[in-house]
Amino acid sequence: TNDLVIETSNQGVFHAAIGVYRLNFNDARRLCEILGATQATYHQLQAAWEAGLQKCAFGWLADGTARYPMRTASPGCGNYIGILGSSTPINKNTKYNAWCYKE
Repeated sequence: TNDLVIETSNQGVFHAAIGVYRLNFNDARRLCEILGATQATYHQLQAAWEAGLQKCAFGWLADGTARYPMRTASPGCGNYIGILGSSTPINKNTKYNAWCYKE
């Protein structure tokens, strides 16, 4: 079966996953490259969030952090608004999805 899921792009940023949280940092980077993209930066994710992106799912960013953009507070998603998740690099073997960027 093909478990690849690619969410709609916003400001060039899109969420890519194979199943649920199966990608370590390097796998996420490779998936973005296979899709003709790069791993998104925090600033690219922030621009997409400011333009309306919301996704309650962690994805790896190029800086080694795992984050997700929320525009409305939701109890199942941290109950905060903003770019949520780790603010410093974390263990790169942890499994998440990927935030990719393609112009």
